[in-house]
Amino acid sequence: MPPDVEVRVHDSNQKSRFMVMPMRPEGTENWTEEQLAGIVTRDTMIGVALPQVDWTATAPPSQVPTGVSR
Repeated sequence: MPPDVEVRVHDSNQKSRFMVMPMRPEGTENWTEEQLAGIVTRDTMIGVALPQVDWTATAPPSQVPTGVSR
């Protein structure tokens, strides 16, 4: 993690859940909402991973065909 990233830990239970708004990856400034939604995964929504431009909710980078543009 970069030194300027603040990490906060919250406990959750059946009565409360937390959602994290994922950070927008560099190079996606002109992407549509649909394109951005495609790179949001369970892990990005619970705050344990950052969205990646070569990652989709249905396929990790190793399964995304080379040269596929979103």
